[in-house]
Amino acid sequence: MKILHCVYGLVPGNYKGGIPKIVFELAQAQAAQGHRITIYTTNYNGNNPWKLYENPQVVDFGLVRIYYFKGYRRNVLFSPSMQKSLMLYAAEFDILHTHNIFHPLNQYMRRAADKYELPLFYHTHGCFDPSLWRRKNWKSLKKWFYLNLFELPGLARSQGIWVHTRQEYDQLHRWGPDLPLRIIPNGINYIKTKAPTSSHPKNHVITTLSRIHPKKRIHLLLEAMPFVVDHFPDIQLQILGDENQFPHYTKKLKAAISQYQLEKNVTFLGHQSEADKYQKLAASTLFCQFSYSEGMSISVLEAMSLGVTCLVSKGCHMSAAVQAQALAECPVDQPLEVGHQIVHLLQDHQSRMSIGQRARLHINMEHDWSKVAKEILETYAFHLHV
Repeated sequence: MKILHCVYGLVPGNYKGGIPKIVFELAQAQAAQGHRITIYTTNYNGNNPWKLYENPQVVDFGLVRIYYFKGYRRNVLFSPSMQKSLMLYAAEFDILHTHNIFHPLNQYMRRAADKYELPLFYHTHGCFDPSLWRRKNWKSLKKWFYLNLFELPGLARSQGIWVHTRQEYDQLHRWGPDLPLRIIPNGINYIKTKAPTSSHPKNHVITTLSRIHPKKRIHLLLEAMPFVVDHFPDIQLQILGDENQFPHYTKKLKAAISQYQLEKNVTFLGHQSEADKYQKLAASTLFCQFSYSEGMSISVLEAMSLGVTCLVSKGCHMSAAVQAQALAECPVDQPLEVGHQIVHLLQDHQSRMSIGQRARLHINMEHDWSKVAKEILETYAFHLHV
């Protein structure tokens, strides 16, 4: 099959967020199974565009061909040149698969699918979480109207919509009971080795990796740290992510570090390359993420693939891994409870090791990209022959 994916931004190996990484690794897994894979994207990686020498600029990454189109950001991403190319050349593909909720790029793919009567598929990546519009402000209201006016018609017309969890399925089902929803987990490239980690308290390292955004609730982790420091004075918390993407929240976090006198225990390490990220994850005693809303966190899966014990909030929606005892879930989102959970895991070396072993097994059995890609390809093929 000739398959076209569309995502708002993508630089392989320098991912700004989980969605671009998911798209590229899915594309690689599909290409490895003998299919011709193309990705349309823009020249934005995060908030900043990079210069194109031609429009589009075509780059081959192994078996995957990527077309970079000039983009324009006005809160959302537009790309007239991408739209023009789709309307001219989309008929060259068998399948269109889009990953851009809240961006007009999804509308480009829908119009191209309508013009050439092509099967159209969506990945929603957790973007229908009701917390996005329950805040009763103008931004939330705009998202609610955008979903109703622009995204739902395309979803209803599509042949398939992939969601990552049962919770996400239920969220979309409320918007449209007849939507063609399918649950499939995120994939991850299984890591075969892990750096040795000392169990001595002075070497304990807690890592969190995400956008530094209020949704990720890094402040909850900081509020729990004084209790942890009382038990492990030399504990280190490393925060991985771009400090400049949401500067107001970063400022709030640094104020909390000062307030709780955590300057010796907490370090911002900024955005990491893939190699540096895996190195820091592998050297961690514990990985924490306390988001109030996640589709299925790719950073949690990455830590699990390395055998690192993970402690997450219920909002991370990792129920399958919790049932498999492949990570720990904090039942209450209160700083003291979070602190108690962290201290318990740091003190119980054998429990951490057991959770880490089950985590690697769970990733290998449930989140292997070749398995995920095969299931998606089978759905494509079914609709091609209907």
